Amino acid sequence: MIIKLGGSIITEKKSGKPVARVREIKRLAREIAKAHRGRPLILLYGGGSFGHPLARQYRLSGRALSRGAFFGLGKTSAAMRVLGEVLAGALMD
Repeated sequence: MIIKLGGSIITEKKSGKPVARVREIKRLAREIAKAHRGRPLILLYGGGSFGHPLARQYRLSGRALSRGAFFGLGKTSAAMRVLGEVLAGALMD
């Protein structure tokens, strides 16, 4: 089973800062748990307000990365890990 959660569903994408929609994430986690039933699961998720503003700020899309862009790549990756931890926590609960 492969599920992709869109960034605009699990974050406040237009907020301009990283804001998780925790109530929505918890609801989706309950639905995933019901559908999962012990089968293998791959969960993908979009960046929403955690990834997109940083990727845009550091111009990480659509071209070869400059040496300076690697700092932005690190910041974006770190922000996405925070969102992943929120999702993992909800799924474990």
